[in-house]
Amino acid sequence: MMRILFFLIIIFTFNARAEQYSLRDCLLLPITDTAGHSLGFELYKNIERSIKNEKWCNYKSSSEVLEVFEKYRDKLPEYLEDENVIRTVADRMRVGTLIRIKLEYEIDKLKIQLDIVGENGTDIYLSEKTIINKIETTLALTTIQNWLELYKTTIPYQGRVLGVLGDQITFNFSKDIRLNIGQEFRVRRLIKKRKHPLLKKIVEWDTISIAKGKVFNLSRGQALGIIKVYTADKKITAGDWITLEKFSVESKPFKREVEYNH
Repeated sequence: MMRILFFLIIIFTFNARAEQYSLRDCLLLPITDTAGHSLGFELYKNIERSIKNEKWCNYKSSSEVLEVFEKYRDKLPEYLEDENVIRTVADRMRVGTLIRIKLEYEIDKLKIQLDIVGENGTDIYLSEKTIINKIETTLALTTIQNWLELYKTTIPYQGRVLGVLGDQITFNFSKDIRLNIGQEFRVRRLIKKRKHPLLKKIVEWDTISIAKGKVFNLSRGQALGIIKVYTADKKITAGDWITLEKFSVESKPFKREVEYNH
């Protein structure tokens, strides 16, 4: 174990700072299977293509990661469970989520397990498993795609603040979100993540509302917004969450208000 971790540290120049990446920045880890890796390799290519096409995730190419792990194929399942290895890879690739898939062959059946792991190597945002009655790429792919579609709906924000200048903020958003000029949004800040008492899975996000605003410009996956209402006596900072309100086509003038809730 120490050997691969040391190797990863050398290759990736690991930095242990506590920086939080977006849940919409993702990486697909090597798929492990128990029968020569042929199905796993085929599934990897198809899942990667599917994630890129769906555009809910800012997918990070993992060719560098694959080259490193390929040298340790025999112990890959063990290494992919190690939180130190996961943290190292997440930091190097600057991703908030890592998709981990295991395939296990039974008699004429295939067991599939998918975990979406947080950058700290311990948080689990989605954990699903099933057994299908055919060892078939198409059926396995459809199963995994359905799970990823489910995960997409559980991401607790649509964007994150990139910068702040007075009452103006810039934030990013995923390519699958249709954003409009005049779209109302709320700025939230994560206070605490709650885990299932028996599992590692995150089941609840505790946040506070900081402000409300409107989008007034869009450009290449980023939005410029103006804050209209402050709902807490706190400054907006980079990394705060953006949650979108239901869009209305009614045009309303921009007006700054202050509404502190204590």
